[in-house]
Amino acid sequence: MLQIDFSLPEAEWLTSVNAEITWQKEIVDFVELWCSSAISFAMHTSGSTGTPKVVEHSRNELMQSALRTNHFFKLNHTSVFFLCLPVQHIGGRMMLIRAIVAKAKIVCVAPASNPLSIGGDSLPITFAAFTPMQCFDVLQHQQSTTLFSSIPHVIIGGGKISDALLTLLNDMPNAIYETFGMTETISHIALRSIAPFKENYFQCLEGISVATNEDSLLQIKVENQAAISTKDVVEIIDSKRFRWLGRQDEVINTGGIKVFAHQIESKLQSKFSVPFFITAMNDDKFGQRVVLVLQSQEVAESLTKSSFETLSNYERPKSIFVLKQFEYSALGKLLKKSSIEHHFLTRIDV
Repeated sequence: MLQIDFSLPEAEWLTSVNAEITWQKEIVDFVELWCSSAISFAMHTSGSTGTPKVVEHSRNELMQSALRTNHFFKLNHTSVFFLCLPVQHIGGRMMLIRAIVAKAKIVCVAPASNPLSIGGDSLPITFAAFTPMQCFDVLQHQQSTTLFSSIPHVIIGGGKISDALLTLLNDMPNAIYETFGMTETISHIALRSIAPFKENYFQCLEGISVATNEDSLLQIKVENQAAISTKDVVEIIDSKRFRWLGRQDEVINTGGIKVFAHQIESKLQSKFSVPFFITAMNDDKFGQRVVLVLQSQEVAESLTKSSFETLSNYERPKSIFVLKQFEYSALGKLLKKSSIEHHFLTRIDV
């Protein structure tokens, strides 16, 4: 663990960092780049929804994004940030930039499945960001759960929050938010409260508004920037609030009825104790058929019609695939396409 105090002069920011340790060197490299004369910064997408790519953002755009988050959570020079995400990606880099902009302290630890398993009775943290995978592991242990619940403001992003994780978070006393955003939007542009009260819609940050096109795909307008088109299907409540329904590339048109892989997965979440996901395959009769992908031959063979009683006829899987293993990004995002391409094992039609 290390601490950086961005209220100090720039020359003193990195005096406590050990550049021979890989994760600390990555912090050094980015902070030094920020302190240089660079006016734009390359950000790498995760590749969870397509081929990874490089996105360029200007220094001013990054600062404005940081200011929006800091303003929402009332973060300033007295705050203590917590960095446990890899700084090669937008989530980790934005935690550093938010702390720099606020002239605050930041506590940094190596990215890990349970970044709070570092000992001690408490951490003086004001604001932290975790992936869903990290949160789930943190909440399996009493000590790290206690530390987690003591952080006044927590954001969770980088992947889907399962129903099981939502249940664990429901009773947390601190303010916990799910984020909506991507590398192209410079981290999150909207937040959804999970605890201590739960909302079923995302609320845009200051200076951001949303709309949809004719295909119900989300269009994001950031103040003083070009509009951003997404492949996210949403229900607009008003220009500042929306409900996320799923990704366009995960909409399954089966027999003329559109169903969302994300919503089917949510309905099945409590049914399986092994990793799974929903996708589609081409079908001569229906156009597309719903497919369940599992990581257990034994579980696949045990499934019956009653296993899918929570689903409509159109949502019910017509085939089950068993894979040897699933592939994940560095941030813990499931890579569906890559998993199927590289680890196919068996198919069962139902």
